[in-house]
Amino acid sequence: MRYEIPAAVFTNPDSAVRLTDALGQTIAILTSAGVIESDQPLTWEVIDLPSHAPPDARVLASDALTQTDIPLVRVLEDLIGVLVTKGTIRLADLPQSARDKLAQRQQLRLALSKVEGSTAEGSQLA
Repeated sequence: MRYEIPAAVFTNPDSAVRLTDALGQTIAILTSAGVIESDQPLTWEVIDLPSHAPPDARVLASDALTQTDIPLVRVLEDLIGVLVTKGTIRLADLPQSARDKLAQRQQLRLALSKVEGSTAEGSQLA
């Protein structure tokens, strides 16, 4: 999706545009007109920044990083499943706490798939 932020929305020198995702988390703060491309739906609002203070890039980067955590967990689960299936690693090679977490997530996905009336997606860790 493409979001074009026109110069007209910056009504005073302290104006900025805050872009947020569906969960209300700040994705970016723009201080000038521009175009943003995103693979997720975003909303934007005009805000005032106190005395031209630049947005805290560290907080914005941390928020952006946090948003990738859950999808990345699924990628890691799938990767571990592929490595186990190919015999590259064994589940026994992982610490017990990691095995427990993987087993718990697999059980939760299975339970969810039963509730949804479909089969579980992804690899089976066994």
